Order: sequence, then structure tokens, then C-alpha cells
Amino acid sequence: MKTRILKEYRDAITAARAAGWSSWDVYWAIGRHAPADPAAFLRWED
Repeated sequence: MKTRILKEYRDAITAARAAGWSSWDVYWAIGRHAPADPAAFLRWED
């Protein structure tokens, strides 16, 4: 279970960085949504 969650985070972070998100944006967004939904921050909007 833990390995699957970590892989989901890694994949979501990779996608966010590829979309031009800064490291700080990724860090802040994960902190806002973790640990319930690793990819939730990719759907986050202002």
C-alpha cells in the first residue's frame, strides 16, 4: 500500500513539474491534499 501511494506521488509530482509547476507549488499543494489523494493537487485551481 505504502509503495503504491509513493509511486502515485512520484507520478503526480513528475506531471506537475512537466506542466511548469515550481517545486514550492508542488510542495504546498501536496501539503494541502496529502495523504488522502496523491494526485488531487493536479486538479487544484485558484
